[in-house]
Amino acid sequence: MAQTTGAISFTNAKVEFSLNNSDWVDVSGFSSEIKPDGGEREIGEFYTLEGDVAILTTGKRGPMEISLTVVYTEGGGDIFEQVRDAYENNLPIYMRWSPKGGHIGDFQFVTDVAHITKGSYPGGEAKSGDPVALEIVLKTSKVSKEIVV
Repeated sequence: MAQTTGAISFTNAKVEFSLNNSDWVDVSGFSSEIKPDGGEREIGEFYTLEGDVAILTTGKRGPMEISLTVVYTEGGGDIFEQVRDAYENNLPIYMRWSPKGGHIGDFQFVTDVAHITKGSYPGGEAKSGDPVALEIVLKTSKVSKEIVV
């Protein structure tokens, strides 16, 4: 197989949140990293007295955790306030991201209903000149691949 020429970077990704799975807020200008994790499928094993290898069966997929690193700002409509409210009040939240920027025809990945399991609060080191960064972690049952329309 020939080497691909279609590789992309994550430099123009689009990230959005929604509290109702209808009205989406673009938080790309606050976000720097997305890390999907989990979703492992359960695999069963059974060994018999005869034979040298296991009998394998498949089970269900586990939930996924999506970590998002964002910059902390203090605007009332900024991502920290939206996420803090959802975290503190146990509100459902949805997230979607598009590696190529969310243009019509691009792929995007969308969480099922999710809950915030880790809502960071601002902290930092006095000598650093770096902006304050927060990590937000969502847990969802699945992520689906869609086409942006």
